[in-house]
Amino acid sequence: MYLDNDRRPTLTPQLAMRVAVIGGIALFAFAIVFFRLWFLQVLSGDTYKAEARGNQLRLIRVQAPRGDIVDREGRPLVTTRVGLAVKITPDKLPTHGAERRVLYHRLGRLLNMRPRVISRDVARQFKVLPFSTATVKQDVSRDVVMYIEEREEDFPGVEVDPVFLRQYPYHQLGAHLFGFVSEVSAEELKDPRYSGVEMGDRVGQAGLESEYDQFLRGRNGATRVQVDSLGNFRRKLGEIRSRQGRQLRLSLDLDVQRAGQEALAGGTGKGAFAVMNVNDGEVLGLGSNPSYDPNAFSKVFTQREYNRLTSYETGSPLTNRSIAGGYPTGSTFKLITATAALESGTITPDTPLNDPGELKIGEQVFKNAGGVAHGVLSLRQALTVSSDVFFYQLGLQMNTAGDGHLLQRWARRLSVGRKTGIDLPDEQADGSPLLWSDELWPVVKSTSKSSEG
Repeated sequence: MYLDNDRRPTLTPQLAMRVAVIGGIALFAFAIVFFRLWFLQVLSGDTYKAEARGNQLRLIRVQAPRGDIVDREGRPLVTTRVGLAVKITPDKLPTHGAERRVLYHRLGRLLNMRPRVISRDVARQFKVLPFSTATVKQDVSRDVVMYIEEREEDFPGVEVDPVFLRQYPYHQLGAHLFGFVSEVSAEELKDPRYSGVEMGDRVGQAGLESEYDQFLRGRNGATRVQVDSLGNFRRKLGEIRSRQGRQLRLSLDLDVQRAGQEALAGGTGKGAFAVMNVNDGEVLGLGSNPSYDPNAFSKVFTQREYNRLTSYETGSPLTNRSIAGGYPTGSTFKLITATAALESGTITPDTPLNDPGELKIGEQVFKNAGGVAHGVLSLRQALTVSSDVFFYQLGLQMNTAGDGHLLQRWARRLSVGRKTGIDLPDEQADGSPLLWSDELWPVVKSTSKSSEG
């Protein structure tokens, strides 16, 4: 008798279904893997090949110098000089966190900056432009440069590059007119007027520097280089030359500006002046006091210094009183009153009016300076002696005739209360002074990499 040992368990329908499901899932997974490989190799192969080649290329930006600002005679008022900036190269920066902290502490002691400020600013710049160098501090001394170069092993990834910095040779003279520049902010990069500007570029923030920024800024260049897998330089592939900004020639006369500024400084210490050519309206001089030195914005700028320039107690030196300050018109309004009276036919040049020295309207008494009574005057004599009461009477006559707004209409026609249209930002038409506030501090703060140092 033989035993049948070859009997196998029967494949039940349930087991067959499980095998079929598992097999279908495996087949579907292999199909996905196969399709993905086919997509990467066949459809996207050229794209990834181009990206691989692109990883070998680097564009090193070459900063363009800003154009000069000169007066009507061609004398330089604002120029550009070459300074030295401490920068960090991302490819050579230590990858280990502890080593980076040691490096930032060394730089902090050398540059008189806080290590956490350096770390924060460098990280912010790398986030915006991962393959570009990050600026730690602008305009360092030769001693700092020599110290870094003599101790390269202690400062891995740190290099010193020449940069173009704005220079204002006359310091406080014409500061409000010229304005200043600082590093572009993230918000400004969203503005269409800053098209082509990149993080790290310096743009005009006030005055003519801001108004004509697109012309003064120039166009940055770039050097195209090839690097290996570690980011080390291999060879130079090409270069796009930078183009300097255009020169801006003003109607301003440097001698007139200097004379006006000196005269203004000899008064109360607060005020403004404007000198114009009466024949064509050219501005020959425009100033405000107290003033400030725009060169300060090219270096380390602290919150304390900014507070001093915007404080009411110090006279808010950043405020341009010549276009953003409100002041009584004083006797200059007599010319407007005279013009309105003549053009409206209220009087003629020879119409006599009696000046008894004062004019009472209701409970208010208006008097001449010093209480002087000039007697009977015509327009020419009234302007010569600057009779207040004479022009009070003219204004009263015009405001009681017709609809009572004759003088106001003529003042409006002569642009009182309206913007002049001068090519400067922040002009105020209603006489309310424009005072700089903390809203601008983030922009100014980006000027210096050590704002908290």
